[in-house]
Amino acid sequence: MANLYRTRRKSIEDYYGTLLEVEVVGHSAGFMVDLDRDTSQGASEKNGEQPSTFDSLTPDKARDLAKRLTDAADEIGGRS
Repeated sequence: MANLYRTRRKSIEDYYGTLLEVEVVGHSAGFMVDLDRDTSQGASEKNGEQPSTFDSLTPDKARDLAKRLTDAADEIGGRS
């Protein structure tokens, strides 16, 4: 099944050097939000671990994840 639509946002680097990329991908089966974690530059590769993993989320699951991340960041906002 070929990708019909794809947009990529700017990567975010986490605390450990993992690059996080978010893409909207449209297939003939519908649109999904892909979250790709590339650890090829981080310490994980040195330990023989998989350099990249990704999750494909429905729009509702992506919104739920975004809300949980926002809520957690708001909770610790004054503590950092």
